Amino acid sequence: MILFGKPRFNDWTHEISKIPNICINEMTSKDNIIEIIKSKNINLVIPCTLEQMKFIIDNQINQYIRVICSNNYNSIAILNHKGLFIEFMKNNSFDSFIPQCHKASNTISNYPVIFKFALACGGGGSKVCHNQKELEMRIRDARHTPYVIQEYISGDQEYGGHMFIESGIVKHAIYYMATNTNKYYIQYGRMAKYERIDR
Repeated sequence: MILFGKPRFNDWTHEISKIPNICINEMTSKDNIIEIIKSKNINLVIPCTLEQMKFIIDNQINQYIRVICSNNYNSIAILNHKGLFIEFMKNNSFDSFIPQCHKASNTISNYPVIFKFALACGGGGSKVCHNQKELEMRIRDARHTPYVIQEYISGDQEYGGHMFIESGIVKHAIYYMATNTNKYYIQYGRMAKYERIDR
């Protein structure tokens, strides 16, 4: 029996609930999780959100059951913070795999760029800026909130994926593609219309 954290920004809950030997939980109460583990004979716990991963670490759930989750706060923080992730990619010579990043508006020669809050999810607060004036307005409105500025990658197709990685090897993966008709587009929340790409 597997215990899944309730996902956000997607329609997984409905699909996961159809699978035998699966139960879904918000993962907000340690006592509740321990009770479910015992009463339903759970042998694996899979958190699906950052908050659930932090909950698992803070409450040391891995002492009671096998958990698919890093027990390293630093790893989770890097993946959750766009600025830290960019630095991680650069420090490990992976910067060619991410869009070009900018430190300040006066260093940009090519627009549009995309402004993103470093700790937002689901596209929250992200804006496409077409000139220096628009960008500086976003920076001013952000005040002291961390943000990143990157080149805007144009295209009418967006891809998403979910992967289970063990010891650096992708064991299982599901990929999705969404098509949009807007020239300058940002995905807010989950993909409303998408098709699964099988590999």
